[in-house]
Amino acid sequence: MNYTIKRCVLFLVIGMLMVLAGQASAHNMWFDKTENGYEFAYGHEGKTDLYDPARVTEISGYTKEAKKISLEIKRDIIKDGKGVARTVAGNDILLLTGNLDNKYWFHTESGWKNSDTPDGLKDIIEEGESFKLTKHIVKWADFMTSPIGQKAEIVPLQNPSALKEGQALIIQLYFDGKPMPHKEARVTMNSDAHIENNELVYLTSSDPLEVVIGPPGIQLINAKFKLPLEGKKVVWYAFTLTFNTTK
Repeated sequence: MNYTIKRCVLFLVIGMLMVLAGQASAHNMWFDKTENGYEFAYGHEGKTDLYDPARVTEISGYTKEAKKISLEIKRDIIKDGKGVARTVAGNDILLLTGNLDNKYWFHTESGWKNSDTPDGLKDIIEEGESFKLTKHIVKWADFMTSPIGQKAEIVPLQNPSALKEGQALIIQLYFDGKPMPHKEARVTMNSDAHIENNELVYLTSSDPLEVVIGPPGIQLINAKFKLPLEGKKVVWYAFTLTFNTTK
């Protein structure tokens, strides 16, 4: 399928815009392959953090027919009520997805707080729920060029695993199954998973765009979207796409 791509005019996130991104969405989320399955990783490549595994609300797998299968979540507590979530996927699973409910956040002039109530907080700039979603391509299938139903998702419009370092992958950002409104949407312009705090760039259109493939191995594309509600209330979405490439 041919896609007409308008090259988006993009600008880098700098200064105060980087501050406003905040800690509510500072960590990435992806699936790490383990000896016995997959671990729900939270943090940055090469440095992951423990988290409350109860916040992982769903892990699903998709077969070659695009059939969605709910996978069992094993939640392990390691220290101080925090730990990791794991799952096992059969050979019929070509795509993995996961959702994490990051609960309610307050953004104030003094920083960020994860809390159900604003008690003791002053100068609230924004507040709202935060959700993290991830999608991992185990093995390519053509159905992956369309949205699969995540609230916010990165959709590759070609097989990303067939690309090599320096080549361009065409992607589309979706929200509720439709091209994502470009306002308040950001994405990394390369998939190099080894870059800590890879810069996110604001979009100026909802058209497909190009992301440069990183060195061989695991690739991670990171995106953010802030949905304005009423007054100071918003909903934050942080979502990733991961896949592997070869030399």
